[in-house]
Amino acid sequence: MERSQVIILSSGEDASLDIVGRWQEQFEGPNITVLSKGHLAAAFSAALQTLVVVGPNVEQKEEVLHTLENRHIPTFCVLAAGDNLSTLLKRYPSLLVFPDSLEGTDALVRMGNHVLLRLIAESRIEQTEANLQNLNSQAQLGRYIIDIRHNFNNCLTAVLGNAELLLMENGNLPAHFKDQLDTILSMALRMHQMMQRLSSLETEMQFADRHSQGEAKSEKNAYVSGS
Repeated sequence: MERSQVIILSSGEDASLDIVGRWQEQFEGPNITVLSKGHLAAAFSAALQTLVVVGPNVEQKEEVLHTLENRHIPTFCVLAAGDNLSTLLKRYPSLLVFPDSLEGTDALVRMGNHVLLRLIAESRIEQTEANLQNLNSQAQLGRYIIDIRHNFNNCLTAVLGNAELLLMENGNLPAHFKDQLDTILSMALRMHQMMQRLSSLETEMQFADRHSQGEAKSEKNAYVSGS
């Protein structure tokens, strides 16, 4: 399991140690932080892969649960003797509640592992979607550049042609005009080289795409044949 974060809000005299001990028995459990109610802000800045467990005797439990509910942070709650289960579930629909017992601790840890796996998957999906959006933006820019390349080359050809024609008028141009035309011609040639590189890059990308498609097709055929 990827190392996720579990924050346990504890009064210091509740089931927190049992929960920590049960989770730490696992080979690759999550990172666990035990906090008091006064350090609740740490849960607010938690990443997506974070689960909060509210101990049974945490001070002002209703306030804590209300805050976590509004922040949409995945929350488990360990029941205290005076807690009303139906009231808690009615007020906090997304809350998962467990009894303060050995069986309840085992159930909490098992369910916690499932929730953390889901949070990891959501985090990966979010990151993948962000990467895909970035790649799509870059692809759109690349397609735009390729689309304008033809018109750009036409303009560039006109600049190069006229600059060369003017430079042929050696005897009729002042020296400083000739220097300026040399600069224009030099920069236009550099731009022409850049556009040639763009054409070459497009060809390379098309070749790589065909190669990738060919490999994917070969793998698919090999899989079908193996089946």
